[in-house]
Amino acid sequence: MVPRKYGHATVHTLEHSPEYYRQMEDDLNVLEFTQRVYGRGSENLLSLVKNFWYRYCRFTKKNPVATLEGISINVLLGTASSLQIYWNALCLVRKQETGCHQIDPLIKSQMHGVRQRLAAAHNLRKDKKKKPVLHAEDEFELLKTLYTSAETTFPHERYRVQLALIMQLAGITGNRPSALLAVRYQHIKVTLLPDPDGGEQPRVLIEIVFHHTKGYLGEKDANEFGIPDVPNEPCLLLCPHITMLALLFADHAFAAPSLTLPEQLFRLRIAPGQKQLPVPLKEEMAERLLFRRYKNTVQSI
Repeated sequence: MVPRKYGHATVHTLEHSPEYYRQMEDDLNVLEFTQRVYGRGSENLLSLVKNFWYRYCRFTKKNPVATLEGISINVLLGTASSLQIYWNALCLVRKQETGCHQIDPLIKSQMHGVRQRLAAAHNLRKDKKKKPVLHAEDEFELLKTLYTSAETTFPHERYRVQLALIMQLAGITGNRPSALLAVRYQHIKVTLLPDPDGGEQPRVLIEIVFHHTKGYLGEKDANEFGIPDVPNEPCLLLCPHITMLALLFADHAFAAPSLTLPEQLFRLRIAPGQKQLPVPLKEEMAERLLFRRYKNTVQSI
């Protein structure tokens, strides 16, 4: 639409003919356009289940879409051996392929019995799988090995520091690896705060906003996490603050040309009457990933 001003009023005129917009309505694939967008992991699972379903239908000489539309418990008995996860994925594949959103309540009730019988028949474990717990002592040993072992080699030493920071952030934030690896410089904020104990030296606060966290039934709010400066840190090996600053200075990420060394950052002072001092990063680095891969070139890595 092109706005045209007549006096104080603005009138919007259409650029195309009525036939053009009617054709757009007719060509719109409602089923495809209204499908929910899933994360990469969910899409991979749906693709896997869809592939299995089509292979099953080819082998049994059935129409895959028509069979999904009229799905029955007889079909599920032969294809639902992967139980709850694959059953949920199969329901989503059915929705994508046929546009059918609802499952017959009788089928849902029968499927509950199917899962119980299959679990008993194949002696499947019913309790939830316990997730291993990594204690601070374990992380210390991992980082110690990472930094001191002669057998742990990398094509570039930045990889060593990046891996250390990934382990540290995973431990204190609980975020998945995909959320950590998606962090860009635009998601990082550095701020100097007054010392709550009244000291002259400001505290350095590093904040990271994680956007690629796991969501359910819609968009999820960004996960913001602050990494405070801990005075007299007893174990620098476990301190993500030090590791993060190492990467920032290695990338020359600070906007101020004079901030090229850590000691220059710690010489900064907050102006009287102010409660904080933002330390901006370079705008041209906003889209750059914090955790990166290196490529071999003729000149260097």
